[in-house]
Amino acid sequence: MNPAVQQLLTLAAVLLGAAASFTATTLVERSKWRRQYSTRWDDKRLSAYAEYATALKSCAQ
Repeated sequence: MNPAVQQLLTLAAVLLGAAASFTATTLVERSKWRRQYSTRWDDKRLSAYAEYATALKSCAQ
């Protein structure tokens, strides 16, 4: 095989691997961020419900 062709194939394989790695990392980080964002809102919602229940309890007394 011609050395130039072999070098081009090697370069293409490295670029393909880098693109696949970048894509996989991006997808994993995006899903991790979505889970954290969802959890954050759940914590804030729980806090708001607790404050509301405390306010209702104080009004009822």
